[in-house]
Amino acid sequence: MHWPRKIATPGEAVRYLDAVGFCMLFPIKNLPLPSLYYAVSRCNQPDWDRYAQKIWRWKDELPRRRRGFYAKYIRGRGTFLSLKMLPSFLAVEGSAVAPGDHVRLYSAGLIGADARALWEALEKHGPLATLELRHACRMGTTAGNVRFKRAVFPRNRRKPPSLRNTSNGIPKPRRRCWRASLAGPARTPPRRFRQR
Repeated sequence: MHWPRKIATPGEAVRYLDAVGFCMLFPIKNLPLPSLYYAVSRCNQPDWDRYAQKIWRWKDELPRRRRGFYAKYIRGRGTFLSLKMLPSFLAVEGSAVAPGDHVRLYSAGLIGADARALWEALEKHGPLATLELRHACRMGTTAGNVRFKRAVFPRNRRKPPSLRNTSNGIPKPRRRCWRASLAGPARTPPRRFRQR
């Protein structure tokens, strides 16, 4: 969607976000999605310039003021979601659950202890910036950051159960057959051929 002019204020950013529904923080190469960086700078090649610094402040400011939702959503990249579209994204993700459901999910083994700690902190304090959330859960160290990322972005996210534990989404037995079929016709040894 082409926006009529460059975005200069957080209010204009919220209006843009509501108009497009969601946008990336920075453009992603070969993925034609709207980005806030492009809407602010009119440039597709992100650089750490004054525009990047401006939207970097907004990524914390807009969620804190409850004017937009920011998460690493599409391809693990920074994504803004309009608050009007957030329920739809949650429904697609299958994560529209009640605030107290972390107890049930933890006891069923669907989330780990770190994810439960994050959920409890959000339930207690409400929306928090990432760094504030990490500190509220005692994950402020480098090792805590690793635990935080594992809790927020589980490795099996968005893969159907039959495709989990595979490197590229192709189940291992099928992948071997597919690679073997690319190698060309199998050569039959003469002895084996004579034994039939």
